[in-house]
Amino acid sequence: MMKVGRGTFASSRIFAGHQCRLTMKGYPFVISNPGFRLEKDDRDRDTFYEKEALRCTLGVVEQLSGEEAFAVFEHLTKFWASAGSGNPFPMRKVIEALVRILAKDEDLRRRFRASYIDKLAAAYFMGYSENEKRLAKTWFSVWPGREGFRTVRGCFHELGIRTIPELCRENDGFAVVRKPDARELSCIHFLQEIVREDFGDLVSCTVLPECRVIANEKAGVEGYASTHLTRTGKPGGSGLRVKREISGINLKVSCFQRN
Repeated sequence: MMKVGRGTFASSRIFAGHQCRLTMKGYPFVISNPGFRLEKDDRDRDTFYEKEALRCTLGVVEQLSGEEAFAVFEHLTKFWASAGSGNPFPMRKVIEALVRILAKDEDLRRRFRASYIDKLAAAYFMGYSENEKRLAKTWFSVWPGREGFRTVRGCFHELGIRTIPELCRENDGFAVVRKPDARELSCIHFLQEIVREDFGDLVSCTVLPECRVIANEKAGVEGYASTHLTRTGKPGGSGLRVKREISGINLKVSCFQRN
């Protein structure tokens, strides 16, 4: 049995074998799992460790019907966020278990998506490079349309909730780069001369990285650099060993349009 409520109970409890095995603060549920038993060698112990409390809880959660899981899930909105809540009990596992139940039922999945599609953004970045991940996060942090959106755990994408990279792509937030035109190229050459003059004694400026232009103004960054690890950590101009080298620099088109 799982009993949930709005807000938080004064003290949430986990019952197993008809005994209260754990009391917690800050959780809006009470769990009763009469059939759960500790390991054979540990049956004399009265309280649960975290992993046992989790197994006991999941044993109840995983038996919920789709409608029951939906009702419980909506009571646990406090724990939807992708960032840790600071509470010791691993609610992430409970939320993921509920998501799996809902994702199997197309009607429930459709209902959840209809209610929350314009309210939630899933922090799910699988399949994206580190650069794309950083660009999407940066764009989302400054996106004017972010008001009203809440960032939730990555598993929410299984319920049809758009991910941060998907929102970024839909709104033209990823950097679209192109080669510089003649005017932009002259500005780049000017900047390169400054780099050689001011930083030539620190880094090798024999071959400077290629500079390209971010064409879309909606991109969430003014510019960024792509780097790669050097194989040997070769010495730079100052004798210091260089661990990473810049392979390319991208600057937003507006940077070349300012006085």
